[in-house]
Amino acid sequence: MPDTPDPLGLKLFKRADKLRRARNSRFDSDWQQLSQYFWPDMSDINTDKTEDEDWFQRIFSSLPLRASQTCANGVRNWVTPSTDPWLGMSPPYNLPAMGGSTNPRLNRLSRPSSMDVDDTGKDEATRWCDDAASQLLEWFSECNFYSVVQPFNRSGATFGTALMFMEEGKETTFNFEQFKVGTYCIAENDQKIVDTVFRWFKLSVRQAAQKFGVEMLTEQMREALKKGDFDREFKFIHCAYPNDEFRQGAIGTDGMAFASVYLHEDTKKTVSRGGFEEMPYFCLRWSRWGTENQVWGCSPAYEVLSDARSINSYVQNYIALVEQKAFPRVIAPDSVYGEVEQASGGVTVVKAEDMARGVLPKEWMTEGEPKELVELINMTRDDINEAFFVNIFKALSQLKEKITESTYGAIALLQGENLDQFTGTFDQYRTELINPLVRRGIGIAYRAGLLKDPPQSLYVRPGNDPRAEPELVAPKVSIKSRVSLALSQAKVVGTEKTLQMLTPVMAERPEIGDNLNWNNITRDVGRGNGMPESDFVPLKVTLQTQAERAKMKKQELALRAAEIAAKSAGALGKAPPKFTEAAGSLLDQANPQS
Repeated sequence: MPDTPDPLGLKLFKRADKLRRARNSRFDSDWQQLSQYFWPDMSDINTDKTEDEDWFQRIFSSLPLRASQTCANGVRNWVTPSTDPWLGMSPPYNLPAMGGSTNPRLNRLSRPSSMDVDDTGKDEATRWCDDAASQLLEWFSECNFYSVVQPFNRSGATFGTALMFMEEGKETTFNFEQFKVGTYCIAENDQKIVDTVFRWFKLSVRQAAQKFGVEMLTEQMREALKKGDFDREFKFIHCAYPNDEFRQGAIGTDGMAFASVYLHEDTKKTVSRGGFEEMPYFCLRWSRWGTENQVWGCSPAYEVLSDARSINSYVQNYIALVEQKAFPRVIAPDSVYGEVEQASGGVTVVKAEDMARGVLPKEWMTEGEPKELVELINMTRDDINEAFFVNIFKALSQLKEKITESTYGAIALLQGENLDQFTGTFDQYRTELINPLVRRGIGIAYRAGLLKDPPQSLYVRPGNDPRAEPELVAPKVSIKSRVSLALSQAKVVGTEKTLQMLTPVMAERPEIGDNLNWNNITRDVGRGNGMPESDFVPLKVTLQTQAERAKMKKQELALRAAEIAAKSAGALGKAPPKFTEAAGSLLDQANPQS
């Protein structure tokens, strides 16, 4: 009996196919061109290629593809470096508002004496966030995250859009997969966040049976299994989208915020249905198109595609010109016996009378000079490298492992038109990769019981509804990578210059220093120089210490004033009553405990 489409499968297929046709009509041909110059081994987006073909046959200049590689490596090494603790987490600033006035953390903040703080002044919520961030980084190192984020970065830099999937790992805590453009479609919610993904892929019938179960397969697939045709491939679609039937606290798929449905593409039959607590796909747009409601991203490769074509042509012509100089064209009289011999030590026979008259073989049409071509190549190279931040990442790589006080000048050079150019992309990574990555990671680890029990202060009731089940709040994420450090240090340069200018003036007019927040300056300079957050005393403790110090200083001044008053009274003999009362008052202020 042939398989028939089920209502859900048919509905999802129609939506997926509509999105795919819209993408095909606009972007697939663009991506194919981009891949040919910037990522040749991915250049089968809208055409079929075999392994026997030369995928690099049209490449005369490797500069565009090396620029995209350098950019991808730079982002990995400077935003999510595997060798540095780049992730930081802390309780969110708006936690009291999220949890209402009954939130335990708010109560402790309002009553400092009841805060459960350690020797460094950190409360339990802050300690839990620190531990969770360290644990996530350890799990990222153990799994395939850093190997997957590399092509993910390159996809963003080349095609403008990159897609990553995160799930529970079988042998490691997490497992990641990155997908090629042209194999998926995306849709956004009203806040311009990608919350819907349709992804096309193939599985052998054996893999499909392992993934979905034999009973869920189509009749054609089961027949292939019976015949032992285990490697026969079938096409599937994975649909991940907001669950319209989601109910907070419900058991099963109704309690999942996102629905997960797998379809067999040919029959439109649902072969698996489930869900996810968090969106498992992370979609990065390198930058956004100016067109309204365009979900796909723009990229450096788009910006310099014409330059990539040009430099490819320039280098091709340069090679031809060099070959022409090395092996020039020759015009020869018809009296030459045989061929004109151009090999080293070769002899060409010419009649004596022709030689006497100067009728000899000679170079012909070799007047071209490579100088202008070299200038064009260099100019185009600079444009491509600038678009992919190549010079920025090379400059950063020369600043050793840590950016310290000795590199102020180098960091200053990265300001303005250099390092600030990358801040837009850096912000995209924060909102479209890092934040959802951390939320998903915490969710997976928390449900698996791999994290310590969070303190009650990190739980909130959705909508402040007293009947709702408390939920673990998403922590505030901070990126402590080398790029953020470089950006911070660029600000330190400005602070340093300001202090250098003001210090001589403040020696004459100390009140000028009252315009500066010295606590903030101290912390900002420390963070900009790479000082770990754990080395800072909590600001609340610092303020308390400063208040106590100011109180002691006030008492010391009052005591000195009292001593002077007492000495003056003794020198005068019997002092007037008003003077004696004033001296006593000063003594009381200086020593309130007596």
